[in-house]
Amino acid sequence: MKTRPSIRTRQHPQAGGRTTPRFGHALRDGFSVLELVVVLAIIGVVAAVAAPRWTSSQQNYRVDLAARRIAADIDAARVAARTESRTKSIAFSEGGLRYKITGVRLARRTVAVETDVDLAAEPHRVTDLAVDFGGTQAITFDAFGRPSAGGTIKVAVGGLVRYITVSPETGRVAVTR
Repeated sequence: MKTRPSIRTRQHPQAGGRTTPRFGHALRDGFSVLELVVVLAIIGVVAAVAAPRWTSSQQNYRVDLAARRIAADIDAARVAARTESRTKSIAFSEGGLRYKITGVRLARRTVAVETDVDLAAEPHRVTDLAVDFGGTQAITFDAFGRPSAGGTIKVAVGGLVRYITVSPETGRVAVTR
């Protein structure tokens, strides 16, 4: 019966007691440079595919958040005007990305204050805001919650746009794409 020749091994003093082939090279733990390059290339491809989607999802989140914030504030002014039987208004700055709410209690506040909202700041980062309430930049609700005029607001973040529509009869607010 034929037997295979075996590779003689010996204890290598620098290899921590591990055996080495007879050629004298120590056995190494770890990865080769080729393995590391392949893994880094795969990570680079995955990152290149994921980055545009991440940016797009961030812009979508920001434009939705800004549109819902504006719609909620307009609705809060309408409800406050109706419940308190007093006029309430929201004034948007000319060509700016800000608006001011006057006399409305917002988010757990016990007293009505004047609130200035900057849509260009975090977390919204709005890049464009176009407001049209019958040719004006403000909307006022009378003591019955009826708006002075209906209108639309266009909110843009990057290339994504949302439209906020205020009904001229009821003052109800709707957000659309």
